[in-house]
Amino acid sequence: MDIRVLNSSDAEQYKKIRLNALLSCPESFAQSFDFEQTQPLNYFADKITQSNQSFVVGVFNKNQLVGTAGVSRQDRLKRSHKGMIWGFYVDKSFQKNGLGKHLLEKIIDEAKQFKDLTQLQLVVISENISAIKLYQKYGFETFAFEQDALRLGQRSYNAQHMVLFL
Repeated sequence: MDIRVLNSSDAEQYKKIRLNALLSCPESFAQSFDFEQTQPLNYFADKITQSNQSFVVGVFNKNQLVGTAGVSRQDRLKRSHKGMIWGFYVDKSFQKNGLGKHLLEKIIDEAKQFKDLTQLQLVVISENISAIKLYQKYGFETFAFEQDALRLGQRSYNAQHMVLFL
């Protein structure tokens, strides 16, 4: 298992796992499969290119990308001390093996390298109990509950907003 920050050379594998995530867990992501499947490869390369404002971490099993998560610093000056975790996903065939734990640890370690970043926030669907427990294990606390946060067809999903102070 290898965990590292992704770069543009990982774009093809990132696109594949991202589309898989959007198909297999559509309720967990604000973006839709229908939108992202039409995007060119450079769209995905741009998403994973590290900057002083964002990065995406990937977990590899035998050179296959099997998990990803990103962090983006909020772009407003008065909110720039906050980072948002987004796109957290481990391929279903690799879940329950501790990869999510390792991915979250790497995300937190990398985020601590950002100057003046004092907190990480995330939004998780309230039904995703295993993810909520993982986040809580690492010190994330719920600070808001959002009803009707996402809609998928006629189904509504509630979400918890969580924070970790670094």
